[in-house]
Amino acid sequence: MRALHLDAERVAVEALNGAIVVARRLVGVIHGGEHSDKATEIAERARYCQLMCAKMKFSGVDASRTVLAAWLSGLTHKQEIIGSMVMAHGVAGILHPENDAEKDSMPQADVLNLIMCYQDYKKNHDASGDAPDMIQKYLQKEWAVTHDRSLMVNRFATVLRDEAFVAKSAEAVGRVLIIDHDESVSPVLSIPLESRGYKVDVAADVELAVQAMSRAMPDLIVCEMEMPFISGVEFCEQVKSTDGTSHIPFLIITSKKGKKVPAMCLRAGADDCIAKPVDLELLFLRIERVWKTNEREVADAEHEAGVTGSLDEMDFTDLIQILCAGGKSTEIVLSVDNKRGAVFIKDGEIVDASSGDLTGDMAFYDLMCWKKGVFSTHNCDRFAERTIESSTMSLLMEGARLADESEGGVQ
Repeated sequence: MRALHLDAERVAVEALNGAIVVARRLVGVIHGGEHSDKATEIAERARYCQLMCAKMKFSGVDASRTVLAAWLSGLTHKQEIIGSMVMAHGVAGILHPENDAEKDSMPQADVLNLIMCYQDYKKNHDASGDAPDMIQKYLQKEWAVTHDRSLMVNRFATVLRDEAFVAKSAEAVGRVLIIDHDESVSPVLSIPLESRGYKVDVAADVELAVQAMSRAMPDLIVCEMEMPFISGVEFCEQVKSTDGTSHIPFLIITSKKGKKVPAMCLRAGADDCIAKPVDLELLFLRIERVWKTNEREVADAEHEAGVTGSLDEMDFTDLIQILCAGGKSTEIVLSVDNKRGAVFIKDGEIVDASSGDLTGDMAFYDLMCWKKGVFSTHNCDRFAERTIESSTMSLLMEGARLADESEGGVQ
C-alpha cells in the first residue's frame, strides 16, 4: 500500500511540475518577457514559496501546488486562460482561500499570502534593504493574526536572514552543475543552493551538460543516475577519466534502491551517492564535505574525507573490494551502537584493522560479520605498524567462512 501511495504521489507531482512549466511560460508571454519587472516579481514569489514549503515540510504535492499557485497568482486577470489549470490541479483554495469551504488548503494559502504581503511591504516602503528583523516585526504586527501565522513569519524571517548572510559574500561559494530532467522542470535543488550562495547551472541531459561545461566549468556536479542515452554513472566515468575534469567532485542522485547502487557509483568514481527524494540538509552536508575534500586535495592535506554510508546500503565486503581494487590508501571507520571499528588500506592492500579489543586478522573477520552500522572513508598516507599480512582475497575468503559458521556478530 505504501508503494502504491508513493507511486500516486510521484505521478501527481510530475503533473504539477508540468503545469508549473506552462504557468511560468505564460507569465513571461503575458507580462512582456521573463525579465520584465512583473515577471521577475512573480518569479521571486514562486521562489520564496518553494523555500517556505521546504521550511514548513510540506509534502511534494502540497509544495508543488503552492508553487503553481504562486505562478498563477500573476495571471488571475486571465481566468479564461488559467481557469482549467486551476481546477485540474486543485489550487483554487490556495489562490482564493475565502471560497474554500473546507479550508483544506489553508497552510499553502497562508504561505502564498505571506509572500505577497512581504512583496507589498517592499514596494510600499521602499524596503528592499531592510533588515530581516524589521520585516519580521512588521509582518508579525500586520499579518500574523494567529499563532500559526506567527510561527510562519518566524520561519520566513529565517529564510531572509539566510539570504542576507549569503549576500554579504562578494563571490558565490562555487559553481554547481545539476544534470536532471526533473530539476529543469521544477527547481527543487537549484533554488536552495542559490540561496546559499552557489552559482547553479541546470541541464536536462548529458548533452546539454557538456555544453554547459564548455561555457563554464563547474566546481561540483550533481547528476541523476537514470538519464537518456548516457546514464549518470557512464557520464561520471567520462568526467573522472578525463584529465581536465577528473578533479571535479561528482555526486550521483538516484531513486534506485539496493546495496549494489552505491557500489556501482563508487566504481564509476563518484564522490558520493544520495537517494531520492533528496533531503536538502543532507545534500548540503555532502556538498560541503566533498567541497572541503577537493580543497584539501589542492592543498595536499594529510587527511581527507571520502564516502559515507550505511551497511544497509553497501556490504562491508563490497566496500573493501572496491577500495582495494582501486589501489586506494584509505582508512575506513565503522560504528554501530557503542561499538567502533577501523580498517586501513595502503595502496590497495589491507594492512591493519581494529574492532573493539581485537586487532589484525581477527578484527577484520569480526567486522565482516557486521550487518548494520555506518561507515566513512578517509584518504590517508600515514599508517600504524602493520598487523595484517594476508592478501585481501585470503582475508575475504576466510572471513566469509567464519561468518557462515558464526551465529553471533553484530546484527
